[in-house]
Amino acid sequence: MILLKIRQLQGIGLARCGDMKVKGVDVSKLTKSQQNAMKKHSKHHTKKHMQYMYNSMRRGTSFNKAHVNAQKKVGK
Repeated sequence: MILLKIRQLQGIGLARCGDMKVKGVDVSKLTKSQQNAMKKHSKHHTKKHMQYMYNSMRRGTSFNKAHVNAQKKVGK
């Protein structure tokens, strides 16, 4: 029963199984869809940019707004 609940939570991105890092930034506290977006996005941006985005998204900023703010503050 507990295993079933964990699998359900993993499906919607709320349960974490280990760390997921993108350019050295631990994004495991983001939702699964945010993690996937960050992974794709990291190919074109620096660690500093990714860290700024991660911090913004943890505070509730959307992916797009976090990206725009990161571009303004730290660049690409």
